[in-house]
Amino acid sequence: MKKKTTMNYIINGFTKVYRCGYCDLCDIVTREADYYNCGLYGWNCDIYIDYEHDTAITTGYRNMRGERIPEKILAKYQEEGRTLREDYYNPNKFELKKNLEKRFYAELAGDFQELSRLALLKWGIEHRDDKNKVTA
Repeated sequence: MKKKTTMNYIINGFTKVYRCGYCDLCDIVTREADYYNCGLYGWNCDIYIDYEHDTAITTGYRNMRGERIPEKILAKYQEEGRTLREDYYNPNKFELKKNLEKRFYAELAGDFQELSRLALLKWGIEHRDDKNKVTA
């Protein structure tokens, strides 16, 4: 369930804050927003939080804060999300969508080691660390 919050809490509470338009994340994110913001004219925006990378993404019509998500990154993940949405007969659809969301947050945060690990998992390849132990 979403909780009401202020933009000051979001700006001061997270190291990275991004913004994008309404429905830009609908094919990428698999969960409900963590917070929402409203003002004099009603609902302003939803806020998705990635606690692992200390990142917040605001998406809506007004009062969105932060740096705009690069269009190249957004378009890449939207296209992959649309492909997953249209793939009706894939039994692993939910796991692939969760992986897509994690890769999106990792790329935004610049965590390229996590991004490469998740990309390997996407293709079903196990990642082996320096001691040859499987870390899936």
